[in-house]
Amino acid sequence: NCSDFTIDFTNDSYGTDDYFWNFGVEGIFTDTSSAFEPTYVYPDTGTYTVMLIAFPGEICSDTSYSTVHIYPQLIADFNFESACALQELFFDDASTTDHGYLTEWNWNFGDGSNSSDQNPFHIFDEGGTYSVELKVKNDVGCTENIAQNVLVYPLPEVDFTLVNDCLDELGLFTDISTVDPDYIITDYTWTINNNFLGTDYYATYFFDTTGIYSITLAATTNVLCVDSLTHYIHIDSPLVADVTPDTIICEFDSIQLFARSGITFNWFPDYNITNTEIFNPIIFPAETTTYGVIVCDHCTCDTGYITVEVLPAPKINAAPPDTTVYRYEPVELHAEDAVKYSWIPAAFLTDAQSSDPVSTPANSIEYIVYAVGENGCDNTDTVDINVLLRCNKFTIPNAFTPNGDGLNDTFSVVTSGDDHVPGFTIFNRWGEIVYHSGKLSEPWDGTNNGLAQENGAYIYLITIECEGNYETMTGTVTLIR
Repeated sequence: NCSDFTIDFTNDSYGTDDYFWNFGVEGIFTDTSSAFEPTYVYPDTGTYTVMLIAFPGEICSDTSYSTVHIYPQLIADFNFESACALQELFFDDASTTDHGYLTEWNWNFGDGSNSSDQNPFHIFDEGGTYSVELKVKNDVGCTENIAQNVLVYPLPEVDFTLVNDCLDELGLFTDISTVDPDYIITDYTWTINNNFLGTDYYATYFFDTTGIYSITLAATTNVLCVDSLTHYIHIDSPLVADVTPDTIICEFDSIQLFARSGITFNWFPDYNITNTEIFNPIIFPAETTTYGVIVCDHCTCDTGYITVEVLPAPKINAAPPDTTVYRYEPVELHAEDAVKYSWIPAAFLTDAQSSDPVSTPANSIEYIVYAVGENGCDNTDTVDINVLLRCNKFTIPNAFTPNGDGLNDTFSVVTSGDDHVPGFTIFNRWGEIVYHSGKLSEPWDGTNNGLAQENGAYIYLITIECEGNYETMTGTVTLIR
């Protein structure tokens, strides 16, 4: 027993209800008991041999011995003084033992940290109440522990604001620090670039030069806990508007302007500009214009100017006006007021790089002419040509003379347009077919299977097609030899 002189004995014997205990105290005869599980208070510390006889005085009795160690008065205790968070808090061991000496100390600081030193110190990260436990052990194996609530004072949360961090202006620093409601902030210390500035809850400083300033506020609470905060402030020179240089563009073109400094922007005039309140608007002036921009930061403003010279684009005046012609009918195109031309597409043109090409279109087409003037500016114009197919531009002869003289030796449809002949049949006077063809290029030469046909009138049946329309022509043609 490490705490007092009392031992409660446990009896594990069996087979009888008759017992005799001798608790081993020398020099006395009253240290006995016949109880099944007695309790005995020893007179002093020490080591005692206890005897238990089961069924005493009988032949079948049995005896057991056990050793009792009495080492009372091991007391765990420690002292401390509260400290601030992030400061060293010292613990002093005050434990005592009446027997032997202390050999082990185990500390639990209540924040997940431990120590085995006899008199440790510990740094708590935050203020609050922590349950700190100490467990001690002496050389005879006795242990004891104690837990105490340890108060750690919280630090103030330091912060401050700044009004007016501009060159040649008076800056105002104001404390906005906070602390746990159970405490108050009692003292302030302001420094700027490590030079003393003041001890009130606010401070002022006149920024007369550019550069980086370090402003520090240290706040102290009523339990002398101190924390500090440093802000670095950049004092700039007065703003100078940095804008796009003067530039030249062509008529109908656009350009993006830039203002490369500042926080707010205001462009003027509000003329052909996408947005007057951004740093990079796009403009598309129709004439030479000077644009200005007011650029501001939180201290100063400046105005920059950009002159945008607008060069005229060539007028071109593509001709003719939109027109309608028959297929393959020549159309003379024309453009002017430039030094270089390019017609797109180049289909059906005699020269796509000329100012006056000729087009013989097979189908309707739109031409775009790109023209570049002497000043390098370009422009475009268009010409639309609507093409009509030439239908009913054919003739059918009423006679032919296949005599081999090279004149009117064959019979066929003669066309000067876009007519096609998908079917062409010749009958004699008895209704017999003497010739048939589906091609305009295969005229009748006055024979039938190689035999010359006799003079006379023959009937023709001809199918004409143009633009998807079909027409059947009938009539007679006279063969003359």
